[in-house]
Amino acid sequence: MKEENNFDTKDEKDKEPEYTVYTKTPQSALAKAISSYLGNPAEDLKGIYVTGDDLNLITSLLDDSTGVSYNNLGLVYNLEKRVPINGIKILPIDLNNNGRLDKEEQIYGNLDQVITYLEDTKNTSIPTDYVSFVTDKKSSNPLVENFLNWVKEYGQEYNHQYGFLDYPSVRNTSLTKK
Repeated sequence: MKEENNFDTKDEKDKEPEYTVYTKTPQSALAKAISSYLGNPAEDLKGIYVTGDDLNLITSLLDDSTGVSYNNLGLVYNLEKRVPINGIKILPIDLNNNGRLDKEEQIYGNLDQVITYLEDTKNTSIPTDYVSFVTDKKSSNPLVENFLNWVKEYGQEYNHQYGFLDYPSVRNTSLTKK
């Protein structure tokens, strides 16, 4: 008896993949960094707004198998094992914009490979942004100033451990007061 092949007789068109986009509110620093990279105002980001900590984006993704979002490296990777956290898949990006994922761009399985690539490559399509602090001279809290100076002087050695890129000249900058 001949087995029938139903693949040729299928009338139903292939469905587009279904997904749910999660984004931060337009006022958040993360949304502003992503939207700036995309060349649009943060208010133009589409998706379900997630308020609160950036970790809430991860929680939304873990609760929704169709979820797609963005976040910082220190939250999407297990910082001890240096691999994406359980339940999160990193969508690869064509980092050199040549229309394909080259061998040297297949770095997403390991946090240290991502950090090295981003620090060593000047022309990358992954958005990065700097953290900055501005304090008011009149109401400046000395404890905040001391902490920021500690970060500038000693905290840089922890950058890679927590998924941050090095900023080589940060130790040569001064604390800005307005």
